[in-house]
Amino acid sequence: MPTTPIQALMAAANRRGHLCPSDDRDNTAEENRTTFILSNIVPQAPTFNQQSWRLLEEYCRSLVRQDNELYIIAGTWVKGVKAIKERLVHWRMAN
Repeated sequence: MPTTPIQALMAAANRRGHLCPSDDRDNTAEENRTTFILSNIVPQAPTFNQQSWRLLEEYCRSLVRQDNELYIIAGTWVKGVKAIKERLVHWRMAN
């Protein structure tokens, strides 16, 4: 059972996707650890995280391997905020 609203939201989404992938920051252990902060983690539907987002990451990496310079800006947009608020209210009432 989730113990915080953030955990409840993450549990509802099933996947915690990285905006900046861990694999793209692996020159040092410290650099890699910086990808595991809450501001870099986004609740994602499993199929989106494992398919669409993964394919986009792979495409970006292929461009870099071809000596292209990329500037990637990542963020979130939530469709269905009402549903998320209802889940959080349900979580609060259950606890």
